[in-house]
Amino acid sequence: MSSGRLVIASVLLSFLLGAYFYFDASDTPKVGPEPEHVVTFLPDEVKAVTITKPGKEIVTVEKREGAWWLTAPLEAQADSTAIDKLINGALSLSLSKNIGIVDDRKSFGLAEPATVAFSMLNGSSIKISIGSENLTGINKYVATGDEVFLVRKMGVTALLATHFDLREKKLVHLNGEDVTRLEIKREEYTVVLVRKKGSGWMIEKPLKARADKRKVNNLLNSFTKLEAKGFITETDTDVGLYGLNEPVAKISFGNEERKVSLLIGGKTESGGRYAKLESQENVVRIAPGFLESLPATVTSFRDLKLVDIDIDDVTSVKVVSAAEKISLESDSGAQEKKWRMISPVDASGDGLSVSTLLYELDRIDGTDVAPDEKDRLKFPSLKIMVSLTSGTKKTVSFSPLEDGRVVATADDAMTALFIDPSYYSKLPKTAFEFRDRRLFPFRSDQVGRIVVKRFDQIFDAVRDDGGYRLKSPGKRALQAIHWNRLLWTVTGMKYAEEFSENDKEKKTGTLWGAVSVYNVGGQKIKELTVTRYTLGDVTKYRVSGGSEKTRYGVDDGFFEEELSLALENLISRDND
Repeated sequence: MSSGRLVIASVLLSFLLGAYFYFDASDTPKVGPEPEHVVTFLPDEVKAVTITKPGKEIVTVEKREGAWWLTAPLEAQADSTAIDKLINGALSLSLSKNIGIVDDRKSFGLAEPATVAFSMLNGSSIKISIGSENLTGINKYVATGDEVFLVRKMGVTALLATHFDLREKKLVHLNGEDVTRLEIKREEYTVVLVRKKGSGWMIEKPLKARADKRKVNNLLNSFTKLEAKGFITETDTDVGLYGLNEPVAKISFGNEERKVSLLIGGKTESGGRYAKLESQENVVRIAPGFLESLPATVTSFRDLKLVDIDIDDVTSVKVVSAAEKISLESDSGAQEKKWRMISPVDASGDGLSVSTLLYELDRIDGTDVAPDEKDRLKFPSLKIMVSLTSGTKKTVSFSPLEDGRVVATADDAMTALFIDPSYYSKLPKTAFEFRDRRLFPFRSDQVGRIVVKRFDQIFDAVRDDGGYRLKSPGKRALQAIHWNRLLWTVTGMKYAEEFSENDKEKKTGTLWGAVSVYNVGGQKIKELTVTRYTLGDVTKYRVSGGSEKTRYGVDDGFFEEELSLALENLISRDND
């Protein structure tokens, strides 16, 4: 840098430092130690706040019988939360510097300042005068009495609230949980809903049906939180100017003690809507989208959930179709809930299949009502009956239609529902599906060793007090995640069919290997021999062994994908 530029830079720096010293540091405080905050008082002692700004309207709020009211420039209920924020903002003004008593207040923007005055219950008052920014633009000068302080600008700005900032903008003061009746009138429909003890929300008009309690509660929540985005008129006026003489919607809700009616009128220039409470004179503007948030049809209010089932409370299940009648009961005394098939055969039940059935039932929502199909469900294709610990019984019926749709109903529902056919297809329906088809039906804590012989390979994994080990191929420690994957894969092996081998299969079969499971004491508790058959382009796997005389068919995906990946996991580098 040239010497000329250095001189210019030095002069400029000296000027800025001098200005800072003059405006921010030259006035030596003429009072005692700097206080931590500009003002100190108890928030509950404030009975009124007055805000003045040069050339602007005066804003005053007063506390009456514990509630805040706007008294200037107009009379209206005030927003207590906004006023609490203003009071706390004044108490939070932290000093950056105590300037002290100055002769030239004009230099600090305090000749004709904006002010915020707090009137106390004891008759005293505290006034904060707000001046100009300092050179950095980060701080502002304020004064209380004769003293001048430098404080953060951000905290000061919040004190200069407008009457709109402090006005209560919430239109309805009613707790949604206290509402027992809701009526919505629109050009498209009129609907009346009532909340009944023990039954929840019900549609009373134009039909009788169960209402979607979540949707109704969400609507009430939106009604009770609705706020004015602007105040259009304060006194009685020609509401026809705002489309409120023939409102596009009238929403009435409340209880036996209190009822409010909200009128929704025409559109504002910004896309919102004009609105007013029927009992009040002033017209307000609300945000866009409120009218569109209302359900479009009466059907939209209906509870289209087919049935509510608490899976943990189910004690028995019956599944009836034209082909068979299946009955299952749970063993409530077991540590882990177990299911027993009672009919058509006495056998262990598949807990996963029962859970799948109950889970899918509980999550079925109708796509629409099907009132004309109610009679078809008198003789359903599938009926499922569930008993609960309370003694309650729930019945769900299904019938597929010729066009591919499925109709369903539950208990004494007033109408049938169309449901997504995919829900119906996912439901286990046969005794074979509900039967426990695991070939190694052992708990995880019962298994201490697994040996898999696959062609000329031997995989030998062990769990003992020392952790998890791979004995073959090689010898190394295993991570728990790899042992668990092998364990869950093997104990999850299910048969897909029971069969007797024919001569053709015997001639084309190849020994794939064997799977052996040992207990934690080291004793072998079951071993199954696996044979692979190739019939043309089809590959099949058959297992045999143990105490069962029956041979079982297992899906080829189990051996070729699930078990193969679990074995490869044992020898992966992740175990090193």
